[in-house]
Amino acid sequence: MTSLLLTENAPSQCHFLPYAEPKPWPFFPMETGGLLRPWGNEVNQLSCPRNGLASREGVPRPGNQEEPNPLAGCCPGPRKIGLVWLAIVGHFVAREGGWMRIGVIANRTKAGALGFLKTLKDVSGQYGVELFWEEGTAKLLHLQGHTLEFLREKADLLLVAGGDGSILRVVQSIYPSQIPILGINIGGLGFLTAVTGDEIGAALTHIVAGKLRYSERLVLQTRVRAGGKESEIPCALNDLVAFRTTAHMARLRVFSGPFLVSDYEADGLIVATPTGSTAYALSAGGPIVLPEARVFTLNPICPHTLTNRTLVLSADSTLRIEVPPRCAPVRLEFDGHSGGVLHAGDWAEVGVAPHPVRLAFLAQRDFFGILRQKLGWRGTTLTSLALEEQAQPEAK
Repeated sequence: MTSLLLTENAPSQCHFLPYAEPKPWPFFPMETGGLLRPWGNEVNQLSCPRNGLASREGVPRPGNQEEPNPLAGCCPGPRKIGLVWLAIVGHFVAREGGWMRIGVIANRTKAGALGFLKTLKDVSGQYGVELFWEEGTAKLLHLQGHTLEFLREKADLLLVAGGDGSILRVVQSIYPSQIPILGINIGGLGFLTAVTGDEIGAALTHIVAGKLRYSERLVLQTRVRAGGKESEIPCALNDLVAFRTTAHMARLRVFSGPFLVSDYEADGLIVATPTGSTAYALSAGGPIVLPEARVFTLNPICPHTLTNRTLVLSADSTLRIEVPPRCAPVRLEFDGHSGGVLHAGDWAEVGVAPHPVRLAFLAQRDFFGILRQKLGWRGTTLTSLALEEQAQPEAK
């Protein structure tokens, strides 16, 4: 692999960073416009119109002043372009502003965390990326680490190794930052993780080639009035749950804006985002909602009235959950974390936060494929047998 940083308007500041490769590509900047060409008889140029793959095309030799400068035309002004030849994908990869900066956060309690981090550290140099290790993660490798605040400000992408719970914790720590999060599954069942630890090479290839797919996910924000004082609890990517604290059913009154939705007698209520529809809400009989849908759901848990079903509300709706007078207290939880207790006369107001969370996935991964994989969806036994028979060659 050969890496090169080019500053368009200052060719003398072009830095040549060689890496181990059987056939290195010795580039140097041309006098006009800072174009690049290999050392040798064949004259070529690299044009970098945007982040992603760079084109490599044959052009006339230097000296022909009538030839346009694609690099300067596409990227006017002083721009720093990071170029790296990836033998793995067979392309030059260009990135405006230099190399991709990736913040790495791992759940240190996972058995496969250390092995994954060692692999990532060993192979990262092949992909032209710069790794910033979170403080706790860095301790596993005996490296210098950085705070989450530093990663939030400096990194272009956060790589979170663990499971869905690890991603939920990171979201609460960095929100409302719009930095994308790519989840690496080194745990069990996970809907938010994009790849497994064994697929880190494929993930890095997609990252540097600009082939990630980004999904903007709604986040819940909650305002609480308890004991006469108002406060806000941290954002929730999955859900907000109000559930009973005694052996008796919880009694809750819910409003949507000025309108009464219903009085509920149940074990509790789940307010879930589309992302959270495949979590606790799914276990409580709620629907699976496409992750980019601008809706959220209200799902009763084991309601006394069997006709109390899940409601789907628009993203601009607001729900107010009240504990009526002389009723038992209920406990609030957001993404599995305690949000306090509501007593009689207290309330929680929940709606969609103004900023979404950006999750990153490999381009070829789709939500329906994830459902089939994670939930084991397949046809009936008869259908499966028929398909197997069609796939088998005829017996002679």
